[in-house]
Amino acid sequence: MKRPGKRDPSDPAPGNGGHPQGALFRWASIFYLVLSATGIAWLAHQGQGPELLWGHGLTPWTLARELAIGLALGAAVLFVWRAIVLWSPLGKELEGELSDLLVGLQPQQVWGLALFSGVAEEIFFRGALQLSWGVLLSALAFGLLHTGPTRALRLWTLTATLIGFAFGGVVVWRGSLVAVVIAHTLINGLQLARLASSSADSATGNSSPSRSTELLHSDLLTAGEHHMTDTQDVLDRIDRELDQYQNELFEYLRIPSISTDPEYAPEVERCSRFIEGKMSEAGLTTRRIEGEGFPLVYGEWMGAEGAPTVLFYGHYDVQPVDPVDEWRHDPFEPTLEGDDIVARGATDDKGQSYTHLKAIGAMLAERGSLPVNVKILLEGEEESGGEAIEHFVRTDAGRELATDCVVVSDSSMYAPGQPSIVYGLRGMAYVEIRVQGPNRDLHSGSYGGAVANPLNAMSEIIARLKDPVTGRIQIPGFYDKVRDLEPWERKEMAELPFDEAEYRAELGIDAVAGEEGYSTLERVGIRPTCDVNGIFGGYQGRGAKTVLPAWGGAKISMRLVPDQDPEEIAARFTEYVQKVAPRGVKVEVTTVHGGPPSLLVTDGPYMDAAMEAMAATWGQRPVRVREGGSIPIVGTFSEVLDVPVLLLGYGLPDDRLHSPNEKFNQGQFAAGIRCTARFLDRVGNLSS
Repeated sequence: MKRPGKRDPSDPAPGNGGHPQGALFRWASIFYLVLSATGIAWLAHQGQGPELLWGHGLTPWTLARELAIGLALGAAVLFVWRAIVLWSPLGKELEGELSDLLVGLQPQQVWGLALFSGVAEEIFFRGALQLSWGVLLSALAFGLLHTGPTRALRLWTLTATLIGFAFGGVVVWRGSLVAVVIAHTLINGLQLARLASSSADSATGNSSPSRSTELLHSDLLTAGEHHMTDTQDVLDRIDRELDQYQNELFEYLRIPSISTDPEYAPEVERCSRFIEGKMSEAGLTTRRIEGEGFPLVYGEWMGAEGAPTVLFYGHYDVQPVDPVDEWRHDPFEPTLEGDDIVARGATDDKGQSYTHLKAIGAMLAERGSLPVNVKILLEGEEESGGEAIEHFVRTDAGRELATDCVVVSDSSMYAPGQPSIVYGLRGMAYVEIRVQGPNRDLHSGSYGGAVANPLNAMSEIIARLKDPVTGRIQIPGFYDKVRDLEPWERKEMAELPFDEAEYRAELGIDAVAGEEGYSTLERVGIRPTCDVNGIFGGYQGRGAKTVLPAWGGAKISMRLVPDQDPEEIAARFTEYVQKVAPRGVKVEVTTVHGGPPSLLVTDGPYMDAAMEAMAATWGQRPVRVREGGSIPIVGTFSEVLDVPVLLLGYGLPDDRLHSPNEKFNQGQFAAGIRCTARFLDRVGNLSS
C-alpha cells in the first residue's frame, strides 16, 4: 500500500544520516546563516561586541557556574521523572507521552533539553538581570545539541525563540535580544547545513546510522542504568559481507518451493535442506522435525546462560507464480530492477526471514557468542495451511520451544522510511463452493432456459453475500462477535499519514469500496471481509462454445477479526449458502483451511527493545498498526507459548507479495539484518 510521502526505498530514511528534504535544509540553512551574518555585522557596526560578551557582570566563572547548575537541575528532573515512571502507575501511563516526544533524539539531545530547562530555572531564581543571558545560553546549548526537525525539537525551538523575544527585549538592553536571535539562527543554520550534507552523503540507503543514533526510545529514559552493548562491530561485519548475503539469498530464491502444488514437492524438500545447511553454517545446532507434510527446520544456539531466549519464525515455502505470463522475468531467477530484488518469495518470506539468520551468523562470526539464546523455526507449509507446525507447537507445548519472546518478519512497514510493528492480524476462513447442475455439459440452445445453469446459480449466491449499498456481509451472525475498536486504536489509525488519491492512483482504480462507516485504513486492517478469490467452470478456451456447464465453483476467503472463530464462521457461511442457493442445483461447501485472528501485546521490555532497534535503523519511531493479512501460527504461538510475539516487518507496502513480480528492496534486506542485530543486543541488555 502506497502512503503519502512515498520515496524510493534506497533514499536515506529521515533521521538516518540523511533526509529526503535535503534541498529544503540547504536553502533553510543559507537563510539562517545569512540572517546570522547580518546580525553580527550590525552589532559590530554598533560597537557592541565587547559588551555583548562580558557585559552586566558575566564572567567566565559565572558562566561555568550557571551551566553546571543548569545541567545538575536538568539531570535531577530526568532522574525524578524516571523514578515516577518506575514506581507510579500514573507515571507508566505518562511515559508513553514522554516517549513520543523524546524518541528520535540522541542521548545528548535529552541532556540538551535538560540543560535548557535547568539554566532557565537557575536564571529565573537569580533574577531578571541575567535572564536574557539565560535565554542566550539555553539557545546555544540547545542548538549545539539538536540535530533534526522532530516534533519535540520544533516545540523546544519555538519555546526558546518566544522566551528570547519576550524577555530579552523587555528586561535588559536590546543587544541581548539580537544576541539571542543570532545564536539561535546561527546554530540552526549550521545544523541544517549538516543535515543537508548528510542527506547527500547517504543517498544509497545502505549506510548504517552513526552510533549517536543508536540509543533511542526508552534507553533515553534509562541512561546510566546499564551499559548498552555497542552493535557497531557486528554492523561493520554486515556491511563488509552484504554482497555475500545477497548472493546466498539469490540461491535460496532460485528454489521453486511451492508448497500448494504436489508437483513441486521435491523442490520444497530441497529448499528445506538448503536452509538447514545455512543454519549450520551460521553456527546453529540444527535438526529436522519430520511428520506429515513438509519438514520443519529447527536451529538453536543456547550458550548465553541466564540470558533471555528469542525464537525466530519464518517459512521457506512460497506462493504459486500464476499468472506466469505477467512476470517480467523468470519468477525463480532473481533479477535486480534498480534496487529491487524481483523473484517469488523475495519478501514473502525468504528474504525477510533470512535477515534473522544472517544477523545471528554475523554476531557469532564476529564475537564467537550471542548476547541471548536463539532458536529458529522455519516451516514449509505456511502458504498451504500450516498443519505441521500447528501440530508441533501444540504437541511440544513450550518444551523445546521455550522462549521469552517470538519474532516474526513476514509483514510490511507502514511506508518507506516509516517502520511499524504489527500488533494485530486478521484471521481466515477459506472455503470452496461447488455448484452441481446437470450430469453433463449441455447445448445451451437445446437446454438453455429449462435447466439451471450452475454458473448463473453461483453468481446469484455470490451476489447475495454482501449488501451492494452498505458493503456489509449478509451472512446471519457474521458480526456477532466482532470486537469493537479501542478509542486509542481508532485515534492512532486516523493519525497515520494516508493519501487516498495516491492510493487509488497506484492501484489504477477510480474509487475505493467497502463497508459503510469505516475509513479505507480501517477496512483493510480491522474489519472482516468476504472476497471471491476465483471462479471456475464452463468453457475457458479461445473462441465461442455454446455450452451450459454441468458444474461451477468458486474459492472464497473471509478475513476475520477478534473475536471471530474460523470454524463458526465457516459453518454459518455453509448454512447461508445452502439457504440462498437457487432451485435446480446442488451446492457443496468445503472448508479448505482457517486460522484465528491475533491481537498481540503493545508494550513491555521486548516491545521496547524492538522499537528501539527499528528506530535506530530507520531513524523514525515505529508506529503500531494492525495488518489485514493472516499468519495463523502467530495466534498459536501467543496462546501456547504465552510470551510476547513481535511482528517486525521489513518489507514495503508495494512489494507485490502473492502477485507477479514480487520484490524485496536491497536496502530493506540490509536494514533488516542490522535491525535484527540491534534487537538481539538490546534484548541481551535485559538480563543485566
